[in-house]
Amino acid sequence: MKKLFVFALLANLGLFGWYQFGRKPEAKNPTSTELHASQVRVIAESEIPASKEEPASVEVPASAPIEQPASAPTPTSPVVAETASKEVACFTLTNLNDPDWNAFRQNLRTAKITPLRPVAVETASKYWVYIPPQGSAELAQKKADQLKAFEVTDYFIIQDGSKWQNAISLGIFSSKEAAEKQLTSLQAQGVKSAIVRPREPISRVWSMNFRKLDEAKSTQLRTLAKSLAGASLSKVNCE
Repeated sequence: MKKLFVFALLANLGLFGWYQFGRKPEAKNPTSTELHASQVRVIAESEIPASKEEPASVEVPASAPIEQPASAPTPTSPVVAETASKEVACFTLTNLNDPDWNAFRQNLRTAKITPLRPVAVETASKYWVYIPPQGSAELAQKKADQLKAFEVTDYFIIQDGSKWQNAISLGIFSSKEAAEKQLTSLQAQGVKSAIVRPREPISRVWSMNFRKLDEAKSTQLRTLAKSLAGASLSKVNCE
């Protein structure tokens, strides 16, 4: 009897151990879990925190203008730049006496500098009012008789064998203005063939212009002008 009780006790302990540790646990039925509807809340998209792996994107306004790179300036043409850098100058030369003009003109040719419109003005210490030489002494005398008819008494016929042979002198004056005044008076009396000219010796004074000379030729011209006694070289506007 005692052995039967021990056997029954051991059998019960073995069954209990198998039940606790030996059988597989039963899967929970998801439908068995009760949902509490009063505690359910819908979460907005903005409330979802951004993932650490993916940084939040920055929204760019659609109206933001897209900047375009500035265009590079158009390079200046080397030919234009070279032309602009070449300066030209204009000059006026005055009071150049006749003996110096001949040598100066040759120097200009050597330097390949061309003067523009050289002009010579004759100057003299005396001015002469006269009637040009007549073809013969008889013609000169006939002209003198006409002067008498016009009541002109201050005259004489030149008979010195020079190039003025048979000319009729009507006066020598210290200035051109005085000579021209005498000529006007003679013309009022009826004398039409008288003229005025500088009395020899006659000197000529030259003036001329130089236009649009480059720097090299301008320097050459200044150097040449320094050797001209009494002459004056001035830089002027090229317009």
